[in-house]
Amino acid sequence: GLLADIQTVRLVNLADFVIFQSEFQKSFFKKWGYKGKNNVVIHNGAPSIFKNDNFSIGEIHNPLKLISNSNHKEFKRHDIIARMSLLDGVDINHVGNWSNKIANHKVNIKGTLSHDEIVEIYKNSDYLLHPAIADPCPNSIIEALSFGLPIIYNNKKGSSHELVRGNGIAINENNLKETIEIAKERFISLKNKLANDRDYYSIKRATSMYIDVFNKFKK
Repeated sequence: GLLADIQTVRLVNLADFVIFQSEFQKSFFKKWGYKGKNNVVIHNGAPSIFKNDNFSIGEIHNPLKLISNSNHKEFKRHDIIARMSLLDGVDINHVGNWSNKIANHKVNIKGTLSHDEIVEIYKNSDYLLHPAIADPCPNSIIEALSFGLPIIYNNKKGSSHELVRGNGIAINENNLKETIEIAKERFISLKNKLANDRDYYSIKRATSMYIDVFNKFKK
């Protein structure tokens, strides 16, 4: 709640050094009163289980296979996932809880799964579908990109665009059919880009950046 957020900002202002998960998260803290100067943004890294040693460009599936991975909250925009499932040539698996207030239409609800089970679905997917807004640093995006899946993401308020770093396409809420057509057209080029970019999303990169901060702070 708001009171907890305000208390968190007060505590962060007492810190000698602050690590934010994203520029979006940092902007939120500054908006609510963070005044510190000693800080850095370090994006999360995916656990090693999402390191895909068998990564290949491959061919796109027909129908296009999407996976979404989030528990229901209003800002996760499950309504967009449901609408997209009604399009021709699209097959959507959803990991996580689904609201009983939103018709899932043709979305295949998988429920809560382990990392191992999610990886098995990733192996037969083309994109991660992440229409959420206002996420500070969604691990589902980090994990999918580390594995080698490009992202179909919401370009509105949030950190998704910042995290994707060109390895995906933005959703056009007013024309979901066009979004899917663009996803199909750009699949090969995005997979080629991810062949070089996947290491950025690893836990090894994130850990290295944390170590650099600690070493500088000791000095």
